Amino acid sequence: GGRLGFDPGAGLTLEQAMDAAETHSFSARIAERAVDEAEARASQSFGALGPRLGVEGNDVYIDRKVNKLAGKALPNGTPVPGRVETAAAVLTQPIIGLGALIYKLNADSQLAQASHHDADLSKADARLAGADAYVRATKAARLLEVAKASAGATEKQLSDAKALEKQGRISPVDVLRIELSRSDVNTQLIQARAAVDVAALGLIESMGLPAETPKIMLKARPADLKPAPLPPLPDLKALTNDAALARSDLKAAQSRVEAAQGYQAANRFDYLPALNGFAKYERDFTAHDVDYGLQSIAPGLHYDAKDIRDSLTVGVQLKWTLWDWNQRLRKDDELAATVAKSQLAQEALGSRVHVEVAAAHAELRSAAEALEASRVSVRFAEEVYRATDLKFQNGLATTTDLITAERDQTRARGQLAIALGDVDYAWLKLKKAAGQKVGF
Repeated sequence: GGRLGFDPGAGLTLEQAMDAAETHSFSARIAERAVDEAEARASQSFGALGPRLGVEGNDVYIDRKVNKLAGKALPNGTPVPGRVETAAAVLTQPIIGLGALIYKLNADSQLAQASHHDADLSKADARLAGADAYVRATKAARLLEVAKASAGATEKQLSDAKALEKQGRISPVDVLRIELSRSDVNTQLIQARAAVDVAALGLIESMGLPAETPKIMLKARPADLKPAPLPPLPDLKALTNDAALARSDLKAAQSRVEAAQGYQAANRFDYLPALNGFAKYERDFTAHDVDYGLQSIAPGLHYDAKDIRDSLTVGVQLKWTLWDWNQRLRKDDELAATVAKSQLAQEALGSRVHVEVAAAHAELRSAAEALEASRVSVRFAEEVYRATDLKFQNGLATTTDLITAERDQTRARGQLAIALGDVDYAWLKLKKAAGQKVGF
């Protein structure tokens, strides 16, 4: 019977299939990690705004062959070190560079926003892919039911034909024709079962289920049990306007434009001097007592090592690049081109969105019309088959008439099964194109 079936109660719903596909999607999970990456980068830029606290250390030996006083003492007894050991705590704060850092922070934050929008788009793509797998599965399951019904009808035809042959009302050739029709129907049934297995594997894969998952029961929708009128089509202009505001890819494109502009503005600070404030507290572990003057002749000043080993310096540092062979100018040209490119990409995407919404709207309208036509065709085909079957049993219709009527009925039912799935998928595709949540 295949790996798919319908259950009016607790079967798998379309919404559940889309939720599972969203959770399982590798693209969506990669996009989530890209969000973490972009937010971490923005956090780094925020941290660069504040002062930096660091430590420095030196352990230096002075060559006595070069400096003859190294390691010796001056006439007043003050030793000249032959080794210097120092440690310092240094606090630095960019001043002019803060402007560039703020622009960079804003740009990185915009890229983080873009990554969020990309993740939303990946999730929507995953949900639509899950819906596609589910709709394919429902089509295959419905077509299998149609093939089974056709097989049952041909079995009845063959039984009736054999009875009429015994009565001498039809010829053996007519029975052979129905036998041939039954063989064709059985071939179609085999193909329908194979299609069900393929569709089941696609659904299983999209949901991340084990390959050995047994038969999946799909929840029968109300349209399967009792046809209901379709809701009216939404207004195309309103959908297009909604898409311009709600589409995740359009939001991401806008964020990338603003990020490119931020990086361009930050780069222009390279033309200004780099001015940094600093405070440095340093200790010399090799410091000795210091005496000024000869103690034996004229006593001078004396400083203990503990009073002179530490020092605190506070100031500003200026560094200004005046000529760099137009490196900064070329960098600014590069970033200007990046801004222009991102703006063009945004405009191109906006144009493509209009086309996508219009195409999805037209596809839904066509699918809805095809569904209504299929329902009418099924009703007529079933009436024709019942009438032809009755005429055949009374000798008023030929075997060809009966086989043709049955095939028309099977074809109409198959088209209805496909049309039902096409309408479901077209609705979801239009919602995604309009930037709405993919679901019912």
